[in-house]
Amino acid sequence: MKNNTKKTLQYFWKASMKYRISGTLNLVAVVLAVGIGVIVPLYYKDFFNVLANGNLTKNEAVSALIKILIFIAGLGFFGMVFLAGF
Repeated sequence: MKNNTKKTLQYFWKASMKYRISGTLNLVAVVLAVGIGVIVPLYYKDFFNVLANGNLTKNEAVSALIKILIFIAGLGFFGMVFLAGF
């Protein structure tokens, strides 16, 4: 590792120790936001599976689709909250 990079990382580490709690909370929030970002496409898959399913009546399909869309919107909201911070 170059000397300047090592000095920069040492300075960053020393300065970040002053904010240990907020740094940890930010790290946890980013991990949660990324986790939510991974889960959302699974619900899109369910959405399109319901659309493609011919066995459901129109009312059942609409009800299931609305529930999935509300859940996706909720996950998106919480993902953005975690990324933006509390």
